[in-house]
Amino acid sequence: MIVDVRANVGNHAIFFAKMLAPKILIPVEPASDTVEALRKNLALNAISVDERGLGMAAGSRAGWSMIERGALQDLVEARTGSVTDHPGPGAVRCVPLDDLVPERVDLLKIDVEGGETDVIRGANRILREDKPLVILEAHDSKRSGLLAQMAAFGYEPLMAFGGIGYQNILMRIR
Repeated sequence: MIVDVRANVGNHAIFFAKMLAPKILIPVEPASDTVEALRKNLALNAISVDERGLGMAAGSRAGWSMIERGALQDLVEARTGSVTDHPGPGAVRCVPLDDLVPERVDLLKIDVEGGETDVIRGANRILREDKPLVILEAHDSKRSGLLAQMAAFGYEPLMAFGGIGYQNILMRIR
């Protein structure tokens, strides 16, 4: 099973489906306009997914969160804010991955524009018990902290690739 946290419009999900052919692929995407684009892209590529994570945000605890847009107001930079116990207008449901995905996870991709620490905290069981391969996007300013957080679970970087100001890091258990 593959879990794609912050699937956005489906670039990674489509790649995972076509190249890795998982039995179950769960995209997690909170932004409703992005979910619609994701569904269209999946349909164009004849890909079926488990939709339990659509319209949901992954975090360290259950609750509600607002979607915050970046400076460009685009789909790529959107992220969820802090989690509260009460929904406000436009809030999305936030849930720990351990609660959303009780099944065994083989590959976990996390690209949440700065909220990686909370997603990792909410995936404690998955990381400790399932020991999936992890693809983690880490912005330069947060990379050392995220690597230390993952090292506490026994993970080490296998390879890194990326662009200006960030890296996508493929990690595995030591």
